[in-house]
Amino acid sequence: MRAVLVDLGGVLVCDLWPGAALDWGPRLSIEPSAFLSALFSGHEEAVLIGNADEPECWQLVARRLDIDRPTLDELGEDLARREVWDRGLDAVVLSCEVGVAKPDEKIYAIALERAGVGGDEAIFVDDVEVNVAAARRLGLAAHRHVAREDTIEAIDRFLAL
Repeated sequence: MRAVLVDLGGVLVCDLWPGAALDWGPRLSIEPSAFLSALFSGHEEAVLIGNADEPECWQLVARRLDIDRPTLDELGEDLARREVWDRGLDAVVLSCEVGVAKPDEKIYAIALERAGVGGDEAIFVDDVEVNVAAARRLGLAAHRHVAREDTIEAIDRFLAL
C-alpha cells in the first residue's frame, strides 16, 4: 500500500485565498495583499499548533481588518463555503488538533500512522522546502509543490514504483 501526504495551505487550497482576497479587498477598501496579511500575519504559530482557539483568531482578524461582528461572521461563512479541500481523503492531520507542526518529525509520524504506512511507502508534498527536506530526512519520498502539473507528475511517478 502507498500513501500520498499533501500539505493543505499552498497546495490543496492554493487557489482559495487569492480569490477571497480579490473579492474582499475592494469590499473592505484595502489591497488584496492587506487582506491576506490580516488573515495570516503574526499569529501563525499559536494557531498552527492549537495554542489559540478559533474565536481568538477571528477576533484578531476582525481587529486587523477593522470590521464589525456581522461582517466578520459573513467573512467566515464565505471562506467556509470556499473550502472544499477535504473531500475524498482517507485521513486528515491538522497541526492545530495534534499540537505539533512541520517540520517537527512527530507530525510526519502521526500522518504515517493514520495512513497505515511506513515512511518508504509515502510521498509527502508541500510548498515549503524545509518541510520537504524534513520528510526526506525521515525516509519519505518528497516533492516541493510549485506547479500543479509537476506535482501530479511526481505523485504519478511515485505511485508507479
